[in-house]
Amino acid sequence: MSARHRTAADVVLLLLLAATAALTQAGSSGPRTAIALITVLLVPGGAIITLLRVGDVGQWFGIAISLSLAVVALGAFPMLWLGWRPAVLGAVLGAASAVLLLLDLRRRLQGVPA
Repeated sequence: MSARHRTAADVVLLLLLAATAALTQAGSSGPRTAIALITVLLVPGGAIITLLRVGDVGQWFGIAISLSLAVVALGAFPMLWLGWRPAVLGAVLGAASAVLLLLDLRRRLQGVPA
């Protein structure tokens, strides 16, 4: 993927994360469920991909979805053991993903090579 596509992916994932947070607080059920599902499938893996080199957009989507599902599954175990609520896991994953995405976006906008 080109630098332009990766920068666009960072921005889109950050906007998706923000939309999920806003819709969660608003309480609307239909759009909230769809946006939350897309966010869970793309954002954690997309944030991890900022640390990797990916060939094209198809590979990016495949790796992002696979990594996201793995991260959410690994996060579910401590959630069950410690009695956390799903909102806590979502907040932790969202914050960690936002940090990775913002760091990658800052690096790309400053022109530092990956």
